[in-house]
Amino acid sequence: MNKKTTPFIIFILLVLLSTGYLEAQSVYDQLSGKIDLVVDINGSGDFTTVQEAIDSVPDNNDTWKVIFVKKGTYYEKVVLGVTKTKVILVGEDVYNTIITYDDYANKVMPGHTFSTYTFRADAPDFQAYNITFECTAGDRGQGVAFHGNGDCQILYHCRLLGNQDTYFDNIRQRRYIKDCFIEGGVDYIFGFGVTLFDSCQLHTNRNGGYVTAASTPQHYEFGYVFKNCRLTSGLDVSGFVLGRPWFDWANTVFYECWEPEELSGSGWSGWAGRENTCFYREYNCYGPGSDTTNRVEFGKQLDPSRASRYITDTIFAAGNFPTHLGYEGDTTEVMHIYRRFEASGYPERAVIMLAGGRDTFPEYPAEDWSPVFYDEVCQVIKNNTLRMMDSANGEINIENLLLDNIELDGFDPGMTDYVIELNENDTTGPVISLVSDDAIVSVDYPSSLPGFAKVTALSKDKANGATYSLYYSKDSAYWDTEVKLILVNYKDTVQLEPGVREYNMQLGPGATKVSSVIVHSKVQGQLVVKTIPPTLPGDIEIEVTALDKVTRDKYIIHVAPPTGINDAVCPEREKISLINPARNKLLLLNQYDQPLSPDIAIFDLNGKLLCSASIKELSGGISEVNIDMSSLNAGIYIYRIRLEENDIFGKLVKTVN
Repeated sequence: MNKKTTPFIIFILLVLLSTGYLEAQSVYDQLSGKIDLVVDINGSGDFTTVQEAIDSVPDNNDTWKVIFVKKGTYYEKVVLGVTKTKVILVGEDVYNTIITYDDYANKVMPGHTFSTYTFRADAPDFQAYNITFECTAGDRGQGVAFHGNGDCQILYHCRLLGNQDTYFDNIRQRRYIKDCFIEGGVDYIFGFGVTLFDSCQLHTNRNGGYVTAASTPQHYEFGYVFKNCRLTSGLDVSGFVLGRPWFDWANTVFYECWEPEELSGSGWSGWAGRENTCFYREYNCYGPGSDTTNRVEFGKQLDPSRASRYITDTIFAAGNFPTHLGYEGDTTEVMHIYRRFEASGYPERAVIMLAGGRDTFPEYPAEDWSPVFYDEVCQVIKNNTLRMMDSANGEINIENLLLDNIELDGFDPGMTDYVIELNENDTTGPVISLVSDDAIVSVDYPSSLPGFAKVTALSKDKANGATYSLYYSKDSAYWDTEVKLILVNYKDTVQLEPGVREYNMQLGPGATKVSSVIVHSKVQGQLVVKTIPPTLPGDIEIEVTALDKVTRDKYIIHVAPPTGINDAVCPEREKISLINPARNKLLLLNQYDQPLSPDIAIFDLNGKLLCSASIKELSGGISEVNIDMSSLNAGIYIYRIRLEENDIFGKLVKTVN
């Protein structure tokens, strides 16, 4: 090239870049000429579903068929049949190309995990790149995202998402999983196969969870091998363990893996005595959770003399399978599994699982296997993605929070609590979204108003993030300290009035103490702290803190013991009583045939005399008593009417003046 023309060429390139004429090619463009079938949920491809594309592949195919799946969420239950060999599934974007379903065990068949799959790969020689397999069963039970039945399968740069039993592999099958993200909470990597997890992230999303539940058959040298992997946990998740043995000879090894402080010090968990025959080992693991001082006895360190055997050629050798035991050993292996399921009451599960889409049970692999990526696809994915364990996946940058696409005033990524005051007639709150290039965002809206909306922003590795709380307030509910109901001893209700914080009450007949105070909040989420008096009379104190965690108010209830008096306005056994309710003046009802001369006294609930009067020649009917009640607060009082040697007691309700 002429040196004099070089600056000009550079100038032209800069102009082209600045005007957008030269742009980075998409994964789809870079794979041009290598793709056989295109799936696009929006209709621009050969098919709109993944299953249709797979079904179009010829049976017993002997040349690689590349199925490219464009961005989208594909809600379907997919089966790669045993005759659909040499299929390669490639996603356009691992975070936005998702095959998802929501089956769980008791939905498809009581206790039957093996039909819950989202994606089931029965055929050998299957490879998947840059795609997400997801089961959204949640905590409803076992739900498998990826179910591997075929031998010699490869997953590269994929995400497997679920809760319980995310990943399953079948008996006598080999699988190489590299640079993948696998998430779950309970036994989320389980099965009978021989699988090497190479440079993968294993993400536990539940406190006290179990990463693995291997069921390796007897006599296998290798089962599950995790090599150079990183274990992580979700926000506020801790106490998880590396595994527990689903079957007797569970074989699981963590080899030079990074272990976090959230890993339980015990490392592993037993299960019905099967830990006595399992093979649980760690080797040169590091990180804050790798201290083995408190590991369980059956969780040991791998013998260094065996460490060199943990390579692909050895792990996937045909010699790993006990073919030397002949027909008897073969039958024993299968029947051990069958009898275990039969004993649990679900023998049909064993038949479905063991067959793995075939007419007969799978045979032992006859040849060694050295995993080989389909290089034309693998290199494109490798050059256009970040490895799952790349530190950049742990970074998160939140620029703004939007309400109905309008920036939230005063938003600060470091401040997590916000309140939005809605109008009285609003039935829904604004739609929430986050502005971020690298966050996985989910929003949970309140079921009713007022209520909290929860926004969770996670880094791509889900190990870092923030949770934002937005309260949709109505009628200033965020600052409200009013309560709706106070119930004492399960039956005595305090008659609440707006703005009134102090009350008098007398317990019902037979009560000797305040044994229970139940407060029904006016606003869900208010913090209520109660103090109960040890003896009577005494005061119940109820401190209410509003949702803003600053505004506080206190209710005081003066409680008196029961007197045994009748609450009726005019007891049948007495023909003289005060009329309820009263305001400033008392009215007395005399149903006797002759005039009376009673003494009237008013007491508070603690028995303190407040006022009294003596009446001469009280005529029949209703008469006004010469006692001024205007100085007394609204509440409940005790009155006494004394006639000669007889005392008549009753409750008097004083209302607002």
